[in-house]
Amino acid sequence: MADLIPPLAWLHITVGAVGGLIMTYTFMMRKLKEGLLISESFAALVVGVLLGPHCHQRARPPRRAGRGHGSSGAPRGALMLSRIVLAVQLVSAGLGLPLRYVERQWRSLAVLLGPTMLATWAIAFAIALWLLPHAGASWQLCLLVAACLTPTDPVLASTILQGRFAELHLPAPLRFMLQAESGANDGMALPYVMLPITLILQPSLPHALTHWLAVGCAYQVGVAIAAGMVYGLVARGLLYVGDKYGLIDEPSFLAHIIGLALGALGLVRAIGASGVLAVFVATIAFSSREPTAEEGRYDAINGLEIIATVSYFTYLGAVLPFPAWRAIGIPRLLLFALLVLLLRRLPVLLALAPWLPDLHRQTLSKRALYCQAGFAGFFGPIGVGAVLYATQAYEELDGDATAAHVVLFVVVASVVVHGVTAAPLSRLLSSCIKKAEDEHRLKLRQQQQQLAFGELPSVASSPARDSCEC
Repeated sequence: MADLIPPLAWLHITVGAVGGLIMTYTFMMRKLKEGLLISESFAALVVGVLLGPHCHQRARPPRRAGRGHGSSGAPRGALMLSRIVLAVQLVSAGLGLPLRYVERQWRSLAVLLGPTMLATWAIAFAIALWLLPHAGASWQLCLLVAACLTPTDPVLASTILQGRFAELHLPAPLRFMLQAESGANDGMALPYVMLPITLILQPSLPHALTHWLAVGCAYQVGVAIAAGMVYGLVARGLLYVGDKYGLIDEPSFLAHIIGLALGALGLVRAIGASGVLAVFVATIAFSSREPTAEEGRYDAINGLEIIATVSYFTYLGAVLPFPAWRAIGIPRLLLFALLVLLLRRLPVLLALAPWLPDLHRQTLSKRALYCQAGFAGFFGPIGVGAVLYATQAYEELDGDATAAHVVLFVVVASVVVHGVTAAPLSRLLSSCIKKAEDEHRLKLRQQQQQLAFGELPSVASSPARDSCEC
């Protein structure tokens, strides 16, 4: 019987486990997410951890021979897999937004992509600077860790922002705001990541800052936005021509959006710009004038999201660096992760809530406003984007994996914490908004009644009675 077992049996077991998990989760999705509080990313991560020791023993990556040569297959595989999964999810996030959403709600996005990201980066850097130097990290590595943890993750965000449960418990403006933010800030985080990398690689501070401004900010972000917009408009033109002349078939729409994701990602990344940002910009340009009749064409991407999410987090769970975490110190990492998840966004969103128009669109109650801001501040999951940037930094820094190990621990903490708390916090937010709105309407009704009675003239001093008495 032993001769019947194929080589690399662990790989077949992993593929079978992923397939079984996808099938089980799709059949029991509502019960698992709403009843047992188990998201697909959390379930996949657990399965990956259970399979991890076997994979680690049989596929240990070779040591690097030098920077850019002889690099391990595992980091580069994780880098490419992260880009592909992120690209697919970014297309889904962009297509799920209302028509011309970015044009109409640019003020909220400007606040989220500007001062919110900057403050989030600074808070995460302060926490890292307090805890990580004791584990051997320099201030530049602390800055790098903070940059990797700055963007929110569209893959994890989609598990609570999309679907029937989200539509029932979360206000639509809040859902769309968080969805657009998670799509845009992954690409916009690239300059934050490139600054500490440049400071580490360039000994001269003026030269490092000049290179960062010219390449990390102007070129990589500017070219990504321009190229993504052109690519999206070209894809939209191809769809228009295909529709007009009857050249397109219904089943090819899913392939169309996958081509949009992979094409923008690969072509823009090939010229050294941010492929992740280009994918989201291309999706916005592609769908900015999409008629309502076409909204149902891309429903099949929801199933593709589950496949990509489960596959990715199963792989991630299988390669988690438990020995490196023990070397850094599990209690220190736990404290760091909890402080980051609680403090990196929550105080920022509470402070900036009055300047977020999306939070004012369906409520006049200040209490309901800050309930939504608190939910948005806490629910800033860290996932695929952080792994992408941490792996890219590992490649750039000649195999220094300290930052990557810390980021991976925070990603696992985010998957667990946000996966378990998303459903109950959504229900709590819904009840909080309803109660606050009821109290606000009651207060307005009482004020109107008081105003009405106050403006009515009293019977004793009415002119008609005075004239009668005369």
